[in-house]
Amino acid sequence: KEELGWSRTTTYTVIKRLSDRGVVKNENATVTALVSKEEVQLSQMEEMMEKTFEGSLPAFLAAFARQEAPILVGTQMLSKGHHFPQVTLAVVADGDLGLNLPDYRAAERTFQLLVQSAGRAGRGEKPGRVLIQTRDVSHYCWQYVQTGDYEGFYAAELARRRLRRYPPFVRLALIRMSFGVEEKNGPAALNELATALRARARELDVQMLGPAPAPLALLRGRRRFHCLLKAGDWQALRRLYFFARSRKASALLRLFLDLDPVNML
Repeated sequence: KEELGWSRTTTYTVIKRLSDRGVVKNENATVTALVSKEEVQLSQMEEMMEKTFEGSLPAFLAAFARQEAPILVGTQMLSKGHHFPQVTLAVVADGDLGLNLPDYRAAERTFQLLVQSAGRAGRGEKPGRVLIQTRDVSHYCWQYVQTGDYEGFYAAELARRRLRRYPPFVRLALIRMSFGVEEKNGPAALNELATALRARARELDVQMLGPAPAPLALLRGRRRFHCLLKAGDWQALRRLYFFARSRKASALLRLFLDLDPVNML
């Protein structure tokens, strides 16, 4: 799958990629689908945007606010904090990417981002329209995104977290484990430690998932694993971690305790 990458790529190139995905009918046509009644040829837009890129980001945004550039393409940085009353259409490509992250907060963060992005359109007298691309229309978050239903999403998300034992109903921690790619005894040490941890976790009434390969399984020459822990209090989680550090097998491993982890990667 090709990303809508953004570096110093011209707006023409980005619109060409959107064209390939069906957002714009063809890259040589007058762009009306994304800019309401404005009619600007893509060749003219390319020239304008190339000039803008030579300046700073504030100058770029100012040019858009003056409607010198009719289309603004960017990343999550455009989702909030910008007020352009003349914008009538917001398009989010690959809007469901965040839903696939291995994080229990994935739906929450996606909901926040998309509702914020939707708020960029229709901020003036003209009504706004929002198009969001997804490959999974059945996901439960869409019904709340469509209506901007914060309370409905909150209730649904809270019920799922209670059922699956995630915060705020439990204390959550990650034991991050790793060993060097050249450490031949690393896998055996990991398995030995995992066996001991499972037995100790049962004694401490800690639910233990893993160790399993981390989403970023190989980083800076180290093989990474995650051990997800759920418990009723922080003390039980700390005790399990210190037990892991006391085991002989841990000498070949790098261990790190992350309480209430913000980043699950």
